[in-house]
Parts: sequence; C-alpha cells; structure tokens
Amino acid sequence: MDIESYSGAFYHFEPLHYFGNIVAHNQLDTARKLLHDLFTCDYRDWASFPEWAWFNSDFLTFRRNKRYWQICTHKDSSRMLCYNICFLAVACRNSPVQIIKTIRMTASEAGKLMEEYKDLNLKVIHLVRDPRGTMNSRQQKDIAAWYYLLRYEDLALDPPQITEKLFKFLDIGPVPSEVAQFLETHTQGATHHSSNSFLQPPYRTVRNSTQAALEWCRKMKLTDIQRVQRSCYVVLNKLGYKLVNNTDLSADDVIGEASNICMSH
Repeated sequence: MDIESYSGAFYHFEPLHYFGNIVAHNQLDTARKLLHDLFTCDYRDWASFPEWAWFNSDFLTFRRNKRYWQICTHKDSSRMLCYNICFLAVACRNSPVQIIKTIRMTASEAGKLMEEYKDLNLKVIHLVRDPRGTMNSRQQKDIAAWYYLLRYEDLALDPPQITEKLFKFLDIGPVPSEVAQFLETHTQGATHHSSNSFLQPPYRTVRNSTQAALEWCRKMKLTDIQRVQRSCYVVLNKLGYKLVNNTDLSADDVIGEASNICMSH
C-alpha cells in the first residue's frame, strides 16, 4: 500500500507470519501482544522475532521497510545490524507513525487489540478486493471512528484521490511529495524503473494498477467467473461489485456503489 512510502512511517510487513501461515487460536493473545509491542517499538520480549526474520529472509519482514533497510544496510553491508533489536527499536521510535500490514488478523481480533491495549492510537484500514480477483475475502465491521473499508479496485483505478482520503482518515496531514512520487512510479507499470526490482511476482509492487484491477476479466474463463459469483453473491452485493455475464468489461461494468455497510469519507 502506498502509505508505507510516507517518510514519517515505520513499516512492519506481515509480522504475524512469525506464528505461521495461520495464527492458531491458542496464539491469539500472544499475537495481539506482538502487534502492541511493535506499535510501541518495544522489542524487549521479542529477541526471537528478528532472529526468526533472519532465518526466514524470504518473507521480507524487514526488507519491505525500504527506508529502514537502506539505513541499516548502508551502515552494515553484512545486514546483521538490520536484525539487531536495539537498532530496530531506535529506528522505530524515530518514526512518528507506525504501520503494520497483515492478512493474519480478523476484524474481531483487531477490535480486541484496541480494547485490550487502550494506549494505542490505532486506526484500521481494511482492504477488500472483488472475490473474482481473489478468493480470499473477509467479513468487516462498520466502526466509522477507526475503520475504513477500502476496495482494491477503487485504489487501483484512482490512486491519488484514494490516497488523499486515506491520509485524511489517518489524520497524518496532506499527502507528502514522496508518496505522490511513489504513486507515480508504482502505478504505471513497467514504464518506470523501481529500486524494489528485487521483488518477484506476485510480490512486486510496480504495476499498471488500472490494468491490474480488471486483469481477471482477461484471464479467467466465464464459467469460473460465474462460479465465483454464485459462491460470493452476498459479499459481491454488499461491497458494490456487479455481476457479469461476459468478459468484455470496463470498470463501470464491474464496480458500483457499495452498500451502506461501506463507509463514505
């Protein structure tokens, strides 16, 4: 997501991967504590976390934090410093905004995190995508004060406008120039060179976002599209996605207004 390029942010990429592909029920309390401690830059109880990240470097846990990675590798080409908890904590505390991206927490668990740790000034952006583009979607709660329901397609089709709304929701000021530059270089596809070219599909973030939003129209068979529509009818309807009967489609043919469970900002 483009907010990670904000110069005042420290970006934590999928930290709950530490518990495995799925966070087990008996790990939920510990998972919430890990998120709390990352939000507060407190690594004292998590010496094993950077060690795990070191031995599982393919997960890109720290490398996705582009600004941090540039700083630590510049100081130490061996990269050992990048996994030092003291260096991590200092770099984290020097950033006024903490961002955690995770797909391993339900909306209800996010609510528990806020209730349990009231010291966190936490806001949640819940990114959803048309289930015809991805089979994995989640339920959501309408909690307007701290919850923003974001459709992937809205962001992909108009990155500048949606980014402006996200910054307003997060109350971190206007969109800074480095984020605007990030949008320009990461949403136009292969026409721009990117320093994150070490990432390979599907992890690469440089792409033509407008094209990517409706890529499923070109690649999926109509029978497969209709199968997804039958299985996901309720979600599609609530999130404002239109049912289709062919694959020659424009954005207006697919994306409508979301229902009242989706908040307007």
